Amino acid sequence: MKGRLGYSREIADRICVELDRGRPLRTICHTPGMPAYNTVRGWARSNRDGFGDRTRRLRRRGRPTCHAPDIAEAICVRLSEGQSLSEICRDAGMPNLKTVCRWVRRNRGGFGARVRRARLVGYFKVMDEMLDIADDSRGDWRLRRKANGEDVRVFDRNNVARARLRIKVRRWKLANAMPKGRDWLAPEPDPPAGAGGMSWVDLLKAVDGKSVGLPKSSQSARRCG
Repeated sequence: MKGRLGYSREIADRICVELDRGRPLRTICHTPGMPAYNTVRGWARSNRDGFGDRTRRLRRRGRPTCHAPDIAEAICVRLSEGQSLSEICRDAGMPNLKTVCRWVRRNRGGFGARVRRARLVGYFKVMDEMLDIADDSRGDWRLRRKANGEDVRVFDRNNVARARLRIKVRRWKLANAMPKGRDWLAPEPDPPAGAGGMSWVDLLKAVDGKSVGLPKSSQSARRCG
């Protein structure tokens, strides 16, 4: 636990600089070398050197609390690009997460509906990123020089493992962020022949990670021929 620090004009100025950048006071106080949050609140109440007035003014400017159309539009644009709401609200000049959630609940100017639409667009963008990562074979092979000076192409397992991790993280993000149910999805196409009436989603779940019993590529080629 941090010890209680006495008031310092130098530290007070550093706090004001960070507030001016849009950082929350609690986050500033968690920085090494900074006083505890309650200590800074005490400094603000005593208003020494006008510190209380400065922090109140900077916190209001750094973190908007009133609904503003330009800020709402910027939030929706970034959500549609696949960024999370928490990530957006950590930036300087953006309202905190609780404030934005309150704007969504009140749906002022249709902001709540716009946020939901923008997030869906962002989810589909993340899906496209997963496909791009899976299809990108650049870096899978690299040149390695042998002891005799000859260059040979070798498979880069680290590059593939990194791509797998990037896809896994995005799958986790979608699984936790996408709305439950399928009412937001387009109607599914008819299931393929021989699927026993299963939908595409159920069929993919059934064969996910399973290869036992499936024909080899050479056998498949002969059968198709």
